[in-house]
Amino acid sequence: MSQPFTVIIRCLASARMGLGHLMRSAGLAQTLRERGHRVHWILNEGARTAYSGLQSQDPVDWVAEPAQWSAESSLWSQRLQEYASALILLDGYEFDAAYRQSIWQLNHPLVLFDDGVLEPPIHASLVIHSSIEPGAEGERFSAVARVLIGARYAPVRPEFPACRPLLPLGERGECLALFGGSDVAGLSLSLVESLPDLNWPESVPVRLITGPAYPDPEHLNQTIARLGVNVTHEHKVRNMATRMRQARLAISAAGSSLWELGVMQVPTVALVVADNQEQVLNMSGPRGFLAVHDAREGIDWSQVLPACLDYWQELAAPSPALRQRLHRWNGWCDGKGLARIVDAMEALVASSQISTTSGV
Repeated sequence: MSQPFTVIIRCLASARMGLGHLMRSAGLAQTLRERGHRVHWILNEGARTAYSGLQSQDPVDWVAEPAQWSAESSLWSQRLQEYASALILLDGYEFDAAYRQSIWQLNHPLVLFDDGVLEPPIHASLVIHSSIEPGAEGERFSAVARVLIGARYAPVRPEFPACRPLLPLGERGECLALFGGSDVAGLSLSLVESLPDLNWPESVPVRLITGPAYPDPEHLNQTIARLGVNVTHEHKVRNMATRMRQARLAISAAGSSLWELGVMQVPTVALVVADNQEQVLNMSGPRGFLAVHDAREGIDWSQVLPACLDYWQELAAPSPALRQRLHRWNGWCDGKGLARIVDAMEALVASSQISTTSGV
């Protein structure tokens, strides 16, 4: 193991937007701490409530919004005097090129999480982009020392690979539905309202998960009660791995949940609900999704749900063709991405220390 070092995580998130950034950075922080490294957070005020739910004991600074280098430069100066050899991690959509360049000029190793939305030029020591295939990085990362590409580096939180052994599909008794932290497309409500019209059977229970940013969980509960459908709604689930472990089938937004569902080997119908998920539309065959639908302009549940019922029945005793697809899906993400990211960070710090001591 390398000598302990400090990582300063500058993350943009709130209860309404960007919660996935905070959660993946928190998983990375946990893995760093387990290896003896230190973590110091710099978070925007909007992340305060979400961060409190992590029950983290790491030191944290709170800064105004939006991310402005002119307002933060003195804080950075103080922290980098305190942590002279710190590695810096940025995670958030709103760090523009000028802000990133200011960080880059601090001459500390810089790591970026990228979801395909950072505008070039991108200068960094290390970039993590888990959502594209190796070889698809193009020219965007020409100024980056190293790029970690693909699901091998998916930042899946440790709770998922730890939730073993997995149950056989035939013993799993729920259909899991989850549409992102805020469900920007309103799919939770439209799903519930569609179940009676499409004669969804009582024998197939649906567990519907909504995230902390979901706008009106009480209205959703009232709709479920009024319609009398066999839906269990859970808001702000703490340990998603235990829910996925019970699912024979998932209907999921095509965000970071896909990695988690892959680790938990839950056959999945993926719904693209945002432009930064568009690459999933081209991954259905190679990755073994049951199906992928573009839901950015809405979705026709009368087409999707009957197919889901067919999948539900077939998954109890998969055909050879379906077994082959599931084999591709189960091997898509192994849940060791955070460990590989920390390996790369340790190598980055070690090379920086070697360069410093050699006078290069």
